Amino acid sequence: MSNKAIIIAANPEINDDLGNVEKHKEHAEQVGKVFWDLVPPGQREISWKHPEIQKGYFYISGTGKIQYKFLIDKAGTVSEFKKSSLWNDEKKFIPKKIRNEQWEKSSYDYFFALLIKNIVKIDPISLEEFQLVNTGESAKRVMNYIIVKDDKRTTEVLS
Repeated sequence: MSNKAIIIAANPEINDDLGNVEKHKEHAEQVGKVFWDLVPPGQREISWKHPEIQKGYFYISGTGKIQYKFLIDKAGTVSEFKKSSLWNDEKKFIPKKIRNEQWEKSSYDYFFALLIKNIVKIDPISLEEFQLVNTGESAKRVMNYIIVKDDKRTTEVLS
């Protein structure tokens, strides 16, 4: 498993559905997995550049702490998932009341989509405990998502 992880900002205070990790966790527990989508850098159409990343964390903006971990089953753009031969089976992973309306818009097709599973609430972790992959500096903030080194927690995230 890669020593990289993604940390995603979740902000339930701004949009209590789209940013609500607990609602996504419930959906994943019901059907096995759940989609979470992200705006690509520069809000432009580019492909997902991190296929090696298999684990991630949710940073809860209101608390300033990382409070959930998860595993990534698949990653790509919304349009790539929609074109997949597996799409009819994977549609069930979109939380209908939370994200379905966005996924129906073609203007949303360039967004990144992570199909995640095993969302687990964890004891809060300080963001500064992670180092950014591109600079090696301690992480200080998460606006959308960041890619970090995660050597210490590789086995922990799988348990």
